[in-house]
Amino acid sequence: MFLQRSREDEIAAFLSDLRGGPDFRQKFISVLSRMTEDEWAILEKKVLELAQEFQKEKEEKQQESDAEKAANLYLESNRSEKGPDAPVSSVKESDAV
Repeated sequence: MFLQRSREDEIAAFLSDLRGGPDFRQKFISVLSRMTEDEWAILEKKVLELAQEFQKEKEEKQQESDAEKAANLYLESNRSEKGPDAPVSSVKESDAV
């Protein structure tokens, strides 16, 4: 079973792993450690913007998926009312009349 660690324990474990030698993680943490309060505020703002964009994209994909499901349900119900081999007119065809 996995033991749930506190945030402080996770950070301490990560920092102890960094002692293994210079790599990207060590360089990245070094840069972060030199950031000013203003830079942290900017970074937080940008991370929140990114999260909002991901959320918006996720919602748009869900809306597209929901619309596609609704259209398929409509077409299927239309086919079952007219019979399995009956042609189903599209929305564009019915608007043209």
